[in-house]
Amino acid sequence: CKLHEDETNTKLKQIEAAYRRSSEIIDFYKIKSQKASIFPTKKDDICTWIEKEFSSNILLAPRAKSELKKYSGSLNVAMLCDGIYFLNGYADYRKGAISKEHLELFSENCGWDVEFCGKEALKVRRDDYIATVDGEKYLLDLHIKYGVNSQQLIRIYFCWDELKSKVVIGSMPGHLATVKQST
Repeated sequence: CKLHEDETNTKLKQIEAAYRRSSEIIDFYKIKSQKASIFPTKKDDICTWIEKEFSSNILLAPRAKSELKKYSGSLNVAMLCDGIYFLNGYADYRKGAISKEHLELFSENCGWDVEFCGKEALKVRRDDYIATVDGEKYLLDLHIKYGVNSQQLIRIYFCWDELKSKVVIGSMPGHLATVKQST
C-alpha cells in the first residue's frame, strides 16, 4: 500500500537524520576531548598555546598576554582554555564554517555565551575597552564570562575583525571596569 510505504520512508528518513545528528555530536566530543587533553595546565603556557593552535581564528593582543602574565588571582586554567576553545568555534561560526547548532556544542558544558559589553561602560570607560595589535586599535565590545565570585572569575574581552575574519582577544582573564566599578 502506497500510504504505508510513504509512512515507512518518512520514519526511515527521521531515524537517519537522528542517527546523523547523534554521530555528529559524538564526533564533536571525541575531537574536543582530544583537544582538551592538550590544554595547557599552567597559566604561562596559554598564550603560546593560543598562537600555536588557533592563529587562523584568533589574534591575541599584547595587552591580553600582559594581563594574563601579571594575573595573580586564583585561576581555573582548564576553564580559561575551554573559553578560548569556544572562541575558536565562534570564529568558525562567524566564518560560516559551522552552524549555530554546532557552536552550541562548544558552549554546552560551561555555558559560554557571547555577550555585548554595556553601552554605558563602552562610553564612560572607553579606554579600558581598547586593545592595540600591530598599531591597529580594537574596541573590545564583546565578552564571554565564567563565574561571579571575584575569586573564581574568568572574563575574555574580544571583538570580531571582519576584514581578518578573526576574534581579537584584547583582555583576559580579569574583569574590566564598568560604569560603577573601576575593577
